[in-house]
Amino acid sequence: MTNITTKAFALSLLMASTYGQTEDVDKTLRLDNTPFKNSEIYCENDKELHPFQNEFELLDYYSMSSDEGERQVIVTVENSSSGGRSLNHTHFVAILGNCEHINPMKFERKFNGKEIVTLTLNFGFSKFPILKVSN
Repeated sequence: MTNITTKAFALSLLMASTYGQTEDVDKTLRLDNTPFKNSEIYCENDKELHPFQNEFELLDYYSMSSDEGERQVIVTVENSSSGGRSLNHTHFVAILGNCEHINPMKFERKFNGKEIVTLTLNFGFSKFPILKVSN
């Protein structure tokens, strides 16, 4: 190999490895700032999707996102009933930055009476951030 060919090959390898590292970083979830967490949001389309009636109390939550637009939320919920209950995706709604209301990906979990659990909910991909989650 000539010196120029060797340098071009080395540069190609460096660019390929850098591209691979950038791709991994873009998929990393980061905790988001949630300024509307304890505020009311008044969207024009509030008649949209609402959480299914349930006996679970949303104690706290933190939204996470990636540069690619993946949206997930860590929620801590309590079964406020003394009996066992089943929690699923219809019990949560996220309001996005464009005021769209969405449910998380399908899931189901059984709870004992008064049980408190922290879960991660996947809301898919969106170019708009999650402003608020309710149950």
